[in-house]
Amino acid sequence: MPEHLPRRRTFPSEGPITIDCTLAVATLTVELGDHVAEVVVELQARDATSDVADRTSVDLRGSHLAIRGPRPSRWKRSILEAWLKPYAGLEVRVVAPATSGVRVAVFDGDVTVHGPSGPILVAGGRVAVQADDVRGAVRLRGGYGRLRIREAREAVTARCGACEIDIDHARAPVTVQCASGSLRIGVADAVTRLRTGAAGATIEAAYADVNLMSGAGSHSIGLPPGQAARLDIVTGSGRLISDLPLTSHEPQRQSITIRARTGSGDIRLHRATVAARQAS
Repeated sequence: MPEHLPRRRTFPSEGPITIDCTLAVATLTVELGDHVAEVVVELQARDATSDVADRTSVDLRGSHLAIRGPRPSRWKRSILEAWLKPYAGLEVRVVAPATSGVRVAVFDGDVTVHGPSGPILVAGGRVAVQADDVRGAVRLRGGYGRLRIREAREAVTARCGACEIDIDHARAPVTVQCASGSLRIGVADAVTRLRTGAAGATIEAAYADVNLMSGAGSHSIGLPPGQAARLDIVTGSGRLISDLPLTSHEPQRQSITIRARTGSGDIRLHRATVAARQAS
């Protein structure tokens, strides 16, 4: 079979855009920065004999960049071949201005965003998302979803069958619903909510309310020095383990509320290190 060369498209840059991708099996890398002179899109099939890059359309109209893979009617063949060999896989690289938004629908994909971004909205069967500095809302939906963010400045919402959520610094509310998985937040400046069948949560430093409900799973919550908390904790077959003094009296200083319920698992409260917030 003949080899297909990589494709490259460029467009004039007039400010932040929305990068809108609909793909079957793909790896998307987005590079965002200041002083970007032009929007660049590069497409390359994982298999040099595949024509998937040739069948992918790229169009920028106004501030909307549309990248469309093969028509949905052809996805079944592409997906089956992707499981057997890398024929249908597509590598996509986009260079765009800082704070551009990213919207992706993909059957099986990995999304990496470098630089300050706007909203990130990703949906798919199996999706993995990694981002540095997100200045817009984040929404993740999928059968299996993995999300890794260094700093989230707006609300984060994840609804997946199974998920792994890891956020170094959450400055806005985080809401996670999943059947199974894990949640880790380094510093939580806003409310954290988790609803799950079987998942554990780790919040290294909680500066706002925490609401965790799980059928099974152990949870660990750190309180910064001087931070008081009201506790509403229930565990069916587990223990409350606290490194902090507990009292039945109402806190006299401003406090947060920690609600944690699990059918099976321990719930641990501990003192967060001052370095946790400074590192973020």
